[in-house]
Amino acid sequence: MTKICSKCKQEKELSCFTKNKKSKDKLSYRCKECDRSYYLKDKDKKLAHSAKYRKEHREKYKQYLRNYYKTNKKEMNAKGKEWRETHKSEIIAYRKNPEKIVRARKVHKLYVQRNPDKIFRWKQTSAKRHPRNEWRTLEYIQWAYEVKARDKFTCRNCEKKGNSLNSHHIFPWADFSEFRYEINNGICLCYKCHKKFHDIHGKSKFLNPWMAPA
Repeated sequence: MTKICSKCKQEKELSCFTKNKKSKDKLSYRCKECDRSYYLKDKDKKLAHSAKYRKEHREKYKQYLRNYYKTNKKEMNAKGKEWRETHKSEIIAYRKNPEKIVRARKVHKLYVQRNPDKIFRWKQTSAKRHPRNEWRTLEYIQWAYEVKARDKFTCRNCEKKGNSLNSHHIFPWADFSEFRYEINNGICLCYKCHKKFHDIHGKSKFLNPWMAPA
């Protein structure tokens, strides 16, 4: 089976055309080569227009992506797996690029800051699938989330907000098992303050004045 491209007027195989649900034969009017040349002609302008549309219709675009993934889940996963296998060296080089690492960390921090509820739900499902120890149980994850939520996702020492937050036990986990899941026995600390505290005091029963529950 063949088809004539509306741009170059050449007769080509159907595999040379992309899909288009709006057309009668469900294929694009232009061939892939003509489509590519048309896209590259005003690439920056088209990218800016697409970015503007996604920003103005964020929820609509998200819903479209969710629906598309649901209907094409197996096909997308298979293509992704195939692509990763054929581009292993490129992926490794990309991950080792320091500029990309810094950017990825910034994006991850922003995502965690904007979506604390999603992170909590992800940890819940992770604990169900991989129950390794007491620190990964649903009860502990629930306790840690409620401590952070009570402190408004803010470090009680340096007042840093958003990402890299830990729920610290005021009375240590190992020595006071009866207080492990008490909300008032927890305090929200950022990663640096939490690490600094344990570096100085270890796992002792030391209690700072600013560690009093809210």
